[in-house]
Amino acid sequence: MLEKLPIKLKKQPVIEAVFEMRFQTDVLASNILSGIFFTKLEGVKIEKLPEIPQPIREVNPLFRYSPQFRLIWKGYSILLGDSVFALASGLSYEGWSNFKKTILQLVGIVEKANVIKTIERYSLKYVDLIETHSIKEQLTLLKFDLKLGSR
Repeated sequence: MLEKLPIKLKKQPVIEAVFEMRFQTDVLASNILSGIFFTKLEGVKIEKLPEIPQPIREVNPLFRYSPQFRLIWKGYSILLGDSVFALASGLSYEGWSNFKKTILQLVGIVEKANVIKTIERYSLKYVDLIETHSIKEQLTLLKFDLKLGSR
């Protein structure tokens, strides 16, 4: 018989949740999107991140998806580059329902900006920390099952 999964854990193990969208565009999306988010989101603060010159970002795949701006909004970090949009929860993760709602709201703004030619990928990453007295004890708390196709 299958165990019923909990909707909410007693102690939140999520340190950070990150949604990322990588895309192709013909414009400097970081500049356009930062301006749009600044006007659409109340109380947003914009930080310019250390700059990697555009020709290097375009040629070197390691830098193509590096953000140029970080916007701080309601406990979230919105990272914007010319080929990337990301939303990071940081320590203020309030559960999947709230995070999903915020993702959809911001993706809607990006979509209406009409700067994306092709979406390359979406990804979702969680960084969790399960505190215990030892690593051995941490490992005994994990249950993991992965299937790829029929394997």
